[in-house]
Amino acid sequence: SRMLTCDGHREVPPSLEPSWKEVEEAVKELDFIGLSGQYHESMCLVHYTSGGCGAVKKECHCPSGGERRTSDKDEGDSVSLDESTLERHIIRKIDLLTQVDLRYFELASRLFETKLKEVEKKCGIRISCQ
Repeated sequence: SRMLTCDGHREVPPSLEPSWKEVEEAVKELDFIGLSGQYHESMCLVHYTSGGCGAVKKECHCPSGGERRTSDKDEGDSVSLDESTLERHIIRKIDLLTQVDLRYFELASRLFETKLKEVEKKCGIRISCQ
């Protein structure tokens, strides 16, 4: 969320935690939202964004069995930390610094799902196998 509200070239915002209003406005101006946890579906939306229904590749269609073989990309690139290895005051600091980030992710996820359903309906295909 900090990068969405920076002025110029990756400047650090005056506050470590940007205002929700600034983040929400920035997100709504994005042309595309993709989620690393839904890499396959995100790439299908990239194809649609670049050329409409005709650009959506055959691999984007959910198989009739409803399951798609996943790639390593589908798992995302994040590193998990075990909360039990961190001191409580560190966890509180992390929670304080990431409140807007969590809201940003929830908003981005909702917008992504809405767009995905819109494309599926418009193109008459099923992209998400979930």
